[in-house]
Amino acid sequence: MLYMLPKAMVSVDLHLLEPVKPTITGFARIETSPISPQLDDGLSAPLADPLWLIGRQWQFNELRGEDAGTPIGVDIDVHASPIDRFAPGPGATLAQTVALEDGGAPIEVRVEAEPALAAHARLDGEAGLNLLRRARARGLAGLVATLRGPDFALDLRAPDDPQSDLAGEQWHLLLAARSISAAKVAGVLAPLRGADGHLAAVPAELPLPIVEVADALAVLDAWLQWLDTLVHEGAADNASWRKERFEYAFSLYAKGRARDVALRADEYTDGRVDWHSFVAESEGAANPAPPPEPVVKLRDALPVPVRYPGMPADRYWEFEDARVNFAAVESSPASVVRMVMTEFGLAYGNDWFLLPLDLPVGALYDLGGFRVRDTFGVEATVRAADHAALPAAAGAPWRMFELATRGAVAPEVKDTLCLPDTLSGTLEGPPLEELLLVRDEMANLAWGIERRVQGTSGEPLDRKLEADHLAFRQRLPEAPDDPLLVYRLATQVPAHWIPLVPKGDGGALRFTVKLQRGGMARFYSVEPALMADPAYAGFIELLRLQDTFIEEAAVENGVQMFVLHPRGRLLKVDPGAQGAALATDSLAVAEEEVPRAGAIVRRSFQYARTSDGRAYLWIGRSKTSGTGESHSGLSFDSVRKRSAIN
Repeated sequence: MLYMLPKAMVSVDLHLLEPVKPTITGFARIETSPISPQLDDGLSAPLADPLWLIGRQWQFNELRGEDAGTPIGVDIDVHASPIDRFAPGPGATLAQTVALEDGGAPIEVRVEAEPALAAHARLDGEAGLNLLRRARARGLAGLVATLRGPDFALDLRAPDDPQSDLAGEQWHLLLAARSISAAKVAGVLAPLRGADGHLAAVPAELPLPIVEVADALAVLDAWLQWLDTLVHEGAADNASWRKERFEYAFSLYAKGRARDVALRADEYTDGRVDWHSFVAESEGAANPAPPPEPVVKLRDALPVPVRYPGMPADRYWEFEDARVNFAAVESSPASVVRMVMTEFGLAYGNDWFLLPLDLPVGALYDLGGFRVRDTFGVEATVRAADHAALPAAAGAPWRMFELATRGAVAPEVKDTLCLPDTLSGTLEGPPLEELLLVRDEMANLAWGIERRVQGTSGEPLDRKLEADHLAFRQRLPEAPDDPLLVYRLATQVPAHWIPLVPKGDGGALRFTVKLQRGGMARFYSVEPALMADPAYAGFIELLRLQDTFIEEAAVENGVQMFVLHPRGRLLKVDPGAQGAALATDSLAVAEEEVPRAGAIVRRSFQYARTSDGRAYLWIGRSKTSGTGESHSGLSFDSVRKRSAIN
């Protein structure tokens, strides 16, 4: 009910009209109603007062804007300098390069590939068996008979020690008399291949009846194309492999700049080529050609904000990812970097934007222009973080994705992105050969321990198991008046431990030391009285049969010396050296390549697919960190108890 009072009857106390300052005595919590059977109201968090949201924004400093626009358009011009030349080995020049044709083998395959069929008899025999099956399926009896001749026989002999090389014995029984050598057949077919890679004629080494020539040509050509897809054969003398350092070296060349740029990879060891594998150098004289036109012109591209796990949520009621909890980061006053990175991720994580840009591999790329347009219509040119116009970042020693330089090429590759035509992922098989390089300070030597090598079939064998068979423990005869102590000139070292002896190079740098690969000498008596023992005679005969890695000397005074050399390929200059040639095949290893931590060198099959679906199988090598120092137990002029020797 409303009452109207006359104006004369109204009396007002003026001090009651003074404004009262509001005070905040607490905050009200928004919770679900415990008497409601549903959770919808609580989860939706309805509000009756929108001013409360504004107050919460004020509490979180959301009302303090930076007046910064969000990028909504980007214009980019990208210039490319094609990487079109390849040269193996260290310090190659432009005159020694070969062209990188389109659709050719990737960089890793070009650098690492070595002969696979000649080094793996089982694979050689299986590929040859495929050709025989193709010929039999077409009814080419004359071709089959010619291929089964002695000129194309498979070199898969029985191992001298079947107990150590069981796989070699099994594959010998299975393939030696049933297959042929694919490497030998491919060797006589290769000179008759045309420019398109197809076989133009049947070679004279394959005499055939006239009625079979046409069909045989088709079968041989189809088999040769299949062999190309089976395995990638490299050169026998791979110029990229540096034997004395157990690593690869090669160069790539890019054109289309003020000077041609050489990309040197002098220490390639891990089987993965990327931008950090190279050091850029200038090559040749200045080019008068104008700068290349942009290969990519991107206009009005829309960048998107960068996201990362645990990023602070944009909305107030949004639940954050519990897997990453920045509040639980443990730090200390000394962990300044951890504190700075946490603060950066929380305070500035939403200030970064991402703009994907697809570029073809096989070139050096430069940004000719990078312009950004924001929501206010303001255009800005984005420069590199260490640009001269930005003195705060001047003199930065290193930046991500920037090539290392040598010489005066630095200005030419500044802000340049290197995208070589490499493989993104490679499958590596079990090691065909594994070599452990260690230092032995007690013996003042370094050792090359052959853990695995290839047997007669190409499959790996355990050299430790073989070394046990190459050692014979003679039991000394006992007599009542024998001394209790026995003198030994030198203790015996396992057969798979190859010594690397320090040796000066003899040049002007007198303190330069190389590790010369040697051999361990063993002396055994071949007196008739001892040879009457069948076990001992069988052991001496086994040593004499192993002419691929054991050097046999003449018998003097009833004693014969046997020198044990490496069996694998990694410690040999000539992988095919055997017999007397083992004495002169001595590899000199750079001392720094055998650090205190040691090193492990492996040869293994590699398999990969390129971006266009082509498959490559090849044999490559890699070097990783070792297992530390070791002790061989080698000692000289030692006295042992007779009971310990027996």
